[in-house]
Amino acid sequence: MPAERRASYAGLLCLTVTVAAALMAGGCSMGMPSRMGRFAPPAGAVPDKKVAFPEVPSFDSAIDLVSKLKYPQAEIEFRRSLVWVQAAGDKDRSAECLFWIGFCQEKQGRSAEARVQYDKVIRDYPGTPAGRMAAVRRDGLPAAPAPAPNRGS
Repeated sequence: MPAERRASYAGLLCLTVTVAAALMAGGCSMGMPSRMGRFAPPAGAVPDKKVAFPEVPSFDSAIDLVSKLKYPQAEIEFRRSLVWVQAAGDKDRSAECLFWIGFCQEKQGRSAEARVQYDKVIRDYPGTPAGRMAAVRRDGLPAAPAPAPNRGS
């Protein structure tokens, strides 16, 4: 596993532990250990009920969607992934997600929205590979149309 991916997972693990600790400190728990060291379920708990955890979106699956030219679905996956990587504090992956969101918008013919995304990457993540790629893509976009003059009647 590449070092950058290990760092990304380490950030997510740290976030998970932090959230769990905050929930427990705030009084939210799924049961407290008993004095005998066993896990005691909370009062009124349904023992056979399964807890559903949200699926962690995969950056790699979003890239796969781009390679299959499925830009609308890829944009959704990049946006979902962005939430997780920003929460984990992974700035490089955040910049990449924003770049790819802009790329997907560009490929869907939404140049104005793509320009906004590219500008955000360039402004918020200068000097990163994603920032440099965003500058190249933004410069290749068609010029933004000039606003129509206001002709009052």
